[in-house]
Amino acid sequence: MEQEAARDSGKIGTKRVLIVEDDDGVREAIETVLMDERFIPVTATNGADALAVLEREDLVPGLIVLDLWMPEMDGAAFVMRLRQHERYRDVPILVVSADWHVLELSESLGAVAAFGKPFDLERFAAAVKESYKSVA
Repeated sequence: MEQEAARDSGKIGTKRVLIVEDDDGVREAIETVLMDERFIPVTATNGADALAVLEREDLVPGLIVLDLWMPEMDGAAFVMRLRQHERYRDVPILVVSADWHVLELSESLGAVAAFGKPFDLERFAAAVKESYKSVA
């Protein structure tokens, strides 16, 4: 009940997904896949930018697509800060990374799925649909 009230206090857009990715090409490809699947992408270029976007937009996304290695604030630091807030504790995270240890790293962060770059866009789209948590 408390969690629902926290989510209700934010702007909850229909099928909104936060993309946290510093590589323009990868971010744009993810945006395209999400839009093709009728999700609404919201973007950030690093963890600090993502926290600012969440606050500015008063947004509780249904999924976060997260790169691990970014300037200013990396994916792990972002998750640690994100999970300190009750309203974001249950938002699923899907990791995308070029790191060879993407599976181990994503498991340690509690991610619902992980993809090594480059990744198959069809498999990615299926994972997004499966992982998205409706917050409406």
